[in-house]
Amino acid sequence: MEGPSVRAVADKLADFKRKKVISATGNARIEKKNIEGKKIRDIFSIGKNLFIKFSDFSLKIHFLMFGNYRINEAREDAEPRLSLNFEDEMLNFYNLAVKIISNHEVETLYDEEIDITSESWNADKVFRLTSEMKEELICDILLDQNIFAGVGNIIKNEALYRAKTHPLSMVGKIPEEKLKEIISKTREYSLQFYEAKKKGQKINTINKVYKKKEMQTNKGKGSNEKNWKKK
Repeated sequence: MEGPSVRAVADKLADFKRKKVISATGNARIEKKNIEGKKIRDIFSIGKNLFIKFSDFSLKIHFLMFGNYRINEAREDAEPRLSLNFEDEMLNFYNLAVKIISNHEVETLYDEEIDITSESWNADKVFRLTSEMKEELICDILLDQNIFAGVGNIIKNEALYRAKTHPLSMVGKIPEEKLKEIISKTREYSLQFYEAKKKGQKINTINKVYKKKEMQTNKGKGSNEKNWKKK
């Protein structure tokens, strides 16, 4: 699950803020008893991680490839990795990774300034970090969670296509203005992705290249996006 989808999940779970966990069950190998009796302080995302914050620790949830959740219902075909039960509600998580970490660790290890959908996203910082990776391929850098937190293959492909840049272009050979354009397109598409997820819209309705049988072209503008040039 890419960053925009995880942020949309955090939005949907916002009503659980300030609610007390009555019991915690599931097959996750964490100290679930530590969660019981605790009130949720906040629910938010950074990159591809969902955080459920309590007073002295947080649950870090990563949805992996097939993670999902259910509100006030349980799947009949799977045991929850984690089930949080409240006074009159429940929240079930399946097929994902969950870990208990300190709130200090959240604050120090997860940087909102590189989170591709965050309001605190810092374009100058991302440009500086990207520019330092001169010998790396741009397709690899866009997937580096220490620079583009939340970006996955969908965003990577769409951003490079929209910026008309070959995925195997070496960062050090990409002109500064083009590199800024790639970063801008990555941010722009990620926010479109997020808005689509918030509305329950299928992502393929906004995609131009990902899983498309035929790529769109800009005919009449002197360019053909099918013909990417390797830098």
